[in-house]
Amino acid sequence: MEDNNKLDIYIKGFEHGYWLKRGNSEELDAIIERSNHPYYKNGLVAGKKEAIRESVRDRMQSNDQEREQGIDID
Repeated sequence: MEDNNKLDIYIKGFEHGYWLKRGNSEELDAIIERSNHPYYKNGLVAGKKEAIRESVRDRMQSNDQEREQGIDID
């Protein structure tokens, strides 16, 4: 039962980290620094990383589409 609680806390941190990063929140790093719950903090960091990965992937796909259409992306 305690493991489910830890997982719930991690997931909540992941979701918060993800959405704060996707929303370009500048406070996310400060929130991570001040977080005193290890599962929540790990979730925040993982959510932030996932949001960055998706952002990079989206930009790469956009650049590929522009290249296919012959649009200069410089």
